[in-house]
Amino acid sequence: MGSDNHTAMKRYLAGAAGGAAGVVAMNYSLKLLSKLGDGAPVREHDISLVGRRHRKGEPATAALARVAFQKVAGREPSEAASKILAAAIHWGYGIDMGGLYGLARGHAGIKDIKAGLAFGAALWALGDLAGVPLLGLGEGPKAYSLKTHARYLGAHLAYGLMAAMASQAIDRVLEKV
Repeated sequence: MGSDNHTAMKRYLAGAAGGAAGVVAMNYSLKLLSKLGDGAPVREHDISLVGRRHRKGEPATAALARVAFQKVAGREPSEAASKILAAAIHWGYGIDMGGLYGLARGHAGIKDIKAGLAFGAALWALGDLAGVPLLGLGEGPKAYSLKTHARYLGAHLAYGLMAAMASQAIDRVLEKV
């Protein structure tokens, strides 16, 4: 039992480190892909199940940071605090999703880069197209142009690719430990 927990922890940590590398790749790719167009909605498309939580032009991580801060502190966060919290959410989510990918990879015995690309595409579809708008943290998919969707899909593919490559490399190292 203890050995299984140790193996699962190593898989999670390898995936989490891969997720951190994936966030770096995602951030850089977003900068490069910004030439395709900005992320501003072209029209409103509210599909929220809980009511609109975001403000016009506000990224989902910033909306979540603001809403959570208001619930805890009872007031609006400062601009500086909002930026820090939004970055923490972005990094925390990316690292944790990488950790879960590491667990799934190890359990299923996946050793393929294509799985990382599929993982990135799934995070985009389930997060950007469904989860964010359903939670009221952003507009629905019809609010954005195809260029904007392409930009964010590309960024998520970069995340998944880097997360897979890094976690697989770390796994090889940890197998020897």
